[in-house]
Amino acid sequence: MNKIAIKYGIFTGFGVILYMLAFYFYDKASMRSPEVIWSTMILYLVGMFWATLKVHRMEGSSNHSIGSILENAKNEEKESSLRNLVSTPFIVFLITNAYFIFFFWWIMNVYDAELLQIHQELTHQEMLGFHKGSDKISEVRKNVLDDYTPTFGASVTKYVMGAIGGFILSFLMALVVRRT
Repeated sequence: MNKIAIKYGIFTGFGVILYMLAFYFYDKASMRSPEVIWSTMILYLVGMFWATLKVHRMEGSSNHSIGSILENAKNEEKESSLRNLVSTPFIVFLITNAYFIFFFWWIMNVYDAELLQIHQELTHQEMLGFHKGSDKISEVRKNVLDDYTPTFGASVTKYVMGAIGGFILSFLMALVVRRT
């Protein structure tokens, strides 16, 4: 079952990178926009869903109604099935997110200094807008553009924090797919 998750994670990761590259070649600033970054989540969800559905079908699970799920709640085989159904999309998420985080860090810090400058300027403007009218606005105004450079350590931290959300999405997806 993990082979399926790894395969779908790799394909989904490449899909996310191609999606981001399409925006990069169209307009560098748009690639960095929150709308584009958050819209990659659609690709994550599609990859996670198809992998989970494939694992569910391979296990030969039948259609479960709410009543049958409640009746068989103590059945260890069903619990194992739920574990597989949660781990599959979670592995897909982790692999895809690793591709995304590494690509985002690499393109700005290694490949394109102009994109890094665009990112720094946009992030500074976003931070000024976000903290407008608050006590932190004076601190944000003191920041220099280099303060907004994505570091490898910050990227790893984002990856770990993203894993928490990925697990929640995986659990919800497993519940949905299990009922199909």
